[in-house]
Amino acid sequence: MKKFLTFVFALSIVFYLSNVSIGQGKGPAVSGGHAPDINQSSSDHGKSANHATTTHDSTHSTNQQRLIDRINTDTKFSARLSALLPPGNTMTLTDLAAKFKNSGQLCAALHVGKNLDLKLEDWNKFLNAVSEGGSLGKGIQSLNLHLTQTQINVQVQTAQKQAKDDLKTTS
Repeated sequence: MKKFLTFVFALSIVFYLSNVSIGQGKGPAVSGGHAPDINQSSSDHGKSANHATTTHDSTHSTNQQRLIDRINTDTKFSARLSALLPPGNTMTLTDLAAKFKNSGQLCAALHVGKNLDLKLEDWNKFLNAVSEGGSLGKGIQSLNLHLTQTQINVQVQTAQKQAKDDLKTTS
């Protein structure tokens, strides 16, 4: 008798949860479909997004513009970054900002150049490697400084920490 009652109880739970009980079920509705797309028109239903035309570039542009605006308005920040530029550099900070996807990457790249005491030629080579989609580590590797991977990682981590500190400063 105990087994039968357990079976009936378990079956009742299953019916309750699947909303198959007799009458008006109070459990969660389970259906084979999905909820209607409230943010999309019905003609878009089932179509995949065209990722080639999405606005990733607009986010990149917005980040660059914010960085350029900060460089132009925050004198303390601008002075701090200018001090990191190699001697003989003719590029302005706003020109450099246009090459990077965000302020953190720019600041970290400037710190790598300063920490490794890069001369202008090496700085330009590093800058091109990083700004063309490479990481800071790949940029350091492009210089052939005979650093181990551990030494490169330490340089990158140090520069990222320094960049984070720079980004916290305000005028």
